[in-house]
Amino acid sequence: MGEAWHHVRDEATSVKEREKQRALGMATDMYDDGMDRGWAWLVLMASFFTQFLVWGISLSYGIFYVVLLENLHTYKSTTAWVGSISVGILLGIGPVASVAATVLSTRKTVIIGGVISALGLVASSFATNIYHLMLTYGIITGTGYGLAITPGYAILAAYFNKWRPLAFSVSTLGAGIGSLTIPPLIQHLVDAYSWRGTMLILGGISLNLCAFGALMKPVRWITRKPPSTWYLLKANCDLNMFRNWVFILFGVNQLLWNFGVSIVLVLLPEYIVSEGMSRAQAANILSVWGISNCLGRPLAGLLVQTGLLRALGVFNLATLASGVFAAVIGIYNLQHIHYVIILCGHGVFFGAQLSNIATMSVELFGVDNLLHMMGWCMLFQGAGFLIGAPVGGLLVDCLGTFSWTFYTGGFTVIVSSLLLMATPGLRKMMYSPDLKTPAEKRVALASEVELQQDVEKEIMCVGL
Repeated sequence: MGEAWHHVRDEATSVKEREKQRALGMATDMYDDGMDRGWAWLVLMASFFTQFLVWGISLSYGIFYVVLLENLHTYKSTTAWVGSISVGILLGIGPVASVAATVLSTRKTVIIGGVISALGLVASSFATNIYHLMLTYGIITGTGYGLAITPGYAILAAYFNKWRPLAFSVSTLGAGIGSLTIPPLIQHLVDAYSWRGTMLILGGISLNLCAFGALMKPVRWITRKPPSTWYLLKANCDLNMFRNWVFILFGVNQLLWNFGVSIVLVLLPEYIVSEGMSRAQAANILSVWGISNCLGRPLAGLLVQTGLLRALGVFNLATLASGVFAAVIGIYNLQHIHYVIILCGHGVFFGAQLSNIATMSVELFGVDNLLHMMGWCMLFQGAGFLIGAPVGGLLVDCLGTFSWTFYTGGFTVIVSSLLLMATPGLRKMMYSPDLKTPAEKRVALASEVELQQDVEKEIMCVGL
């Protein structure tokens, strides 16, 4: 009798363990039989180059910012709105992109995004004032890039299991390399063809997103019936997460972080030029930031992949450090070498943040919710980025100095880090890899209850 009961219990345990793995996204047979191999690497390449183009171009608006101030003769705060609207919508449209990917598929959504972004950039080349650019570059181009970036990143969770943290890091590395190589390219194009010609060329380049999207074929489910479109659509529109205090803290963290990031990325080139350096030097300093950004992403991914720290811990430490470096930018009378050192530090930690957002979302909310959570995460990011640079530009116009603008940006990033760090439950999980994450706790609790019920049913069936 004892041996029979133990046999039934072990069988039920193994079944529930497999279900637990599937719920956490750790099962190798969850989606496609090609996980971590074959076509998965082509999808990773497509995701990499999607990040490369979208973030490389979007984060280079600082180059256009300087030129537009001279050619359109507008206020700094008004000109900053163009870049902020573009990145704000790129991020803020995340929930819409998640729903579109659910209904249409990732492949179609990314292709549509590539077409829309190209149309927006081509239309921007004909703009006659800053308000036209807010519409074409800000709204239209931002919408196209937003439709491409979220599904093109979240799809990696379906194609990778064992190497998932590293895959996310490699994908975001594309954004780092893009921010390294595209700013000097845009500066060269502006010098050769003017800002209008550059917008036209970038429109053609953005059509490559259609090719990258074509590689992101839908996942083939082999061990269980895939969720219906209605089920996924309902999940993407579910607002119950706003009752979850972890989600709320996470959202506020993302908003404050991107408020500070927006100030640094949009206003830094103009600040460097105002300090007596050339546009070429400003572009080179941004390239240095891009190099360090590239280094930070895989290093942070390896920390998580090897189990030394959880993604949440790496993200929070990197946020704190990047906020300190952002504030230091505002110190008076810095030399060229000082900016290089500061931007190196900021780039490394900024890259570490970006490479762990998706893995951190899986830790907190589970892999099945990744596309949904990434959409809402990017909405909070977009809200912060949308208002950051214009507020920073307004401070410069009112105070006549950039220093307090960078102090403000750095302070908000530091506060965003302290917000998560001051939460006892999350703080323990950050630096204790053996502790269960919220997603793991939910699955473990459900598994224990169901396991007990199944064992009791099996015992009754064999007449024990």
